[in-house]
Amino acid sequence: MVYKQQFIGNGFFSVGPTGTIIKREVFRKHNGLTNIQYTGDFDSWLKLSQKHSVVIFQPGLIWWRQHDGQEYKAGQNPSKYLKSTTEINFRYITDPKSPFSDIDRIEAIEIMKQRHARMYLFHIFKLRFSYALKYFKYSSISWKDIPKGLKKSKVNYYFED
Repeated sequence: MVYKQQFIGNGFFSVGPTGTIIKREVFRKHNGLTNIQYTGDFDSWLKLSQKHSVVIFQPGLIWWRQHDGQEYKAGQNPSKYLKSTTEINFRYITDPKSPFSDIDRIEAIEIMKQRHARMYLFHIFKLRFSYALKYFKYSSISWKDIPKGLKKSKVNYYFED
């Protein structure tokens, strides 16, 4: 369910490290967080959720303080964060150990491309051309994917299982 919510739904692993509770023995068994700058926590959550149960907390139970000098802020440049998360997303969507069917994989990739096309178009409409070009370069989209950003979202927000 967490995989479907992350990739086919409205996301799950976007709350920062304060939004997770991991059993100590599981954390140690997998050698802690992966050592990927800016996105090691995101990569680790996906890796752990392939093999272990994940509890969904109600939003708003945490408070996340952002401050200058934080790695999160430095990573918001599309050439860093977007590039890394796109690579991680593709790796976990296509991983044979993921709980996805072939149809789920195709749908997840299409939704990711649509999200990236929307962000590309958002930056174009806001006249942020350098960001739009970075989004195009570091995301999952090609020129033929751009019109997908104008279509109604394919995201499923509710899951039964």
